[in-house]
Order: sequence, then structure tokens, then C-alpha cells
Amino acid sequence: DPFLLYALCLELDKAGRRTEAILKIENLQQAHPDYLALYYQWAIWLSESGETAKAKKATTMGIAVASLQNNSKTKSELQSLLDQL
Repeated sequence: DPFLLYALCLELDKAGRRTEAILKIENLQQAHPDYLALYYQWAIWLSESGETAKAKKATTMGIAVASLQNNSKTKSELQSLLDQL
């Protein structure tokens, strides 16, 4: 279940285990690339970890998924994040 995996990633980050959270969210993205909720958080974590190029890639991927799902709100949020990176 992608929601449970995503929740695990959030809990890992809250527990101070950011590196593990990023690895788990990357696995989640590979297994469930259509799970739109993961992209924003993934990009934030990458950006805060100094991985700006990877953060931009994650954001761009999320924008593509949001477009396919006709989710204009999330697409706008991801575009705004991309503009800030």
C-alpha cells in the first residue's frame, strides 16, 4: 500500500533518519510512480540535503504525474517549488 509506505517515510524523517527516509521514498517512487503525494516531500528532503539537481528532477517527475492525473493544484504546488529551487 503506497500510503503506508509514504507514512513510514514521514515517520523515519521525524525520527531523525532523513537518509533512510529518502531511500525509502525513492523505492516507493519506483514501485508506485503514480503516487503523487510523494513527489513534493521527496523534493523538499533532497533540496534540504543539498541535492538540488535531484530535487529538481523529482519535482519535474511529479509535475508530469500531476499533469497525467489532471491534478492542477498539486501541479501548481510542484511548479512553485521548482521555481524556488
